[in-house]
Amino acid sequence: MAKKKARVYIFLAVFAIVAVALAAFFYNINSNNVLVEDVLVSSSSGSPFAAFSSLGKSSSFIVSPQMHEPVGSLETYMFNGAALFIQVLQGNQKGIVQVIRVFNSRNEMVYCSTNLGDVKTEQSLSVQECNDLLDSEGKTVVLIQFPDNSQLQPVIELDGKKMAIKPKGYEDIGGTCFLALRIMYKNSEDIINASNLIVGRINQGTAPNGTDANKG
Repeated sequence: MAKKKARVYIFLAVFAIVAVALAAFFYNINSNNVLVEDVLVSSSSGSPFAAFSSLGKSSSFIVSPQMHEPVGSLETYMFNGAALFIQVLQGNQKGIVQVIRVFNSRNEMVYCSTNLGDVKTEQSLSVQECNDLLDSEGKTVVLIQFPDNSQLQPVIELDGKKMAIKPKGYEDIGGTCFLALRIMYKNSEDIINASNLIVGRINQGTAPNGTDANKG
């Protein structure tokens, strides 16, 4: 009998450890908020996962990181976060407009720079024009915000057709963006890996099809 009790206690202990591990990965705070991989995912209405599913079905996106002018080394984190979204959205055949929101040293937005959906285009917009573009109907907007170290953890906010990536620190930006993409598209990791492989081959002088890119 004592051995059976011991086995039960061991089973309960293992179960408790697994439960704690799962809670650390995925923790429901309430129906509108869930903690995933230490990132708070919040939806203005309903389940965050239902909101992600709805956003993922959009055919056209605006990806809009914030940047400081003059550009500093930390802005690389913002560019990289935006690049993750652009790679995965392109891999899923989505239309993409890039809008860079430029801020001065007082954290005031002074203008925007956009490609209007054409990689060969670069156009400056006033603050009002920029806000009008971000509020335009028919596009899902991804806002990559400056870090806020007053937050307890990184946050992903979902509100209608808008998603806001709100990191706690600059080092959180890439992981938070990638988490949002993995929830929204199951093929995100495959797309990023394939893209990195192509970039690596190009850097080594090898074309994506495996031939020497330097040979005519």
